Amino acid sequence: MGTKKPDEFTHLPERFGEIAVRLGFCTPKDRDQALIEQERIDQAGKSHMLLGLVMLKMATIDNAQLIAVLKHYEDRESEASEL
Repeated sequence: MGTKKPDEFTHLPERFGEIAVRLGFCTPKDRDQALIEQERIDQAGKSHMLLGLVMLKMATIDNAQLIAVLKHYEDRESEASEL
């Protein structure tokens, strides 16, 4: 069994944090800190919090940026359905 090439994963959706970084809404370090906070929340036994909401709570992104990232998913879904 060979190693998978990156293009073999193109069907997988981009993760929220990756999109936020790519759009310039946060740095990779900001994203990583939000992921750590998300894990801390999970480990504390609290309800799972989506990364976008964690980033919003931490003031890493604002409401408009959260919506822009979510719109990216909607746009990508529309493109896929047109194929």
